Amino acid sequence: MQKHQQWWKLSCARGRGTWSGVCGNNNACKNQCIRLEGAQHGSCNNVFPAHKCICYFPR
Repeated sequence: MQKHQQWWKLSCARGRGTWSGVCGNNNACKNQCIRLEGAQHGSCNNVFPAHKCICYFPR
């Protein structure tokens, strides 16, 4: 199993409380997740009906 796959299995994802609107910039999402939410990672993901910023936290 690759490192990324291992990390994914050991994390919990949730939508951002500090992000508003459509997420179109993975780096901005990641930076806000880490700085403002205390997450390990963040990325834009397609969550119907639009792309949203999702933060990933350790379980």
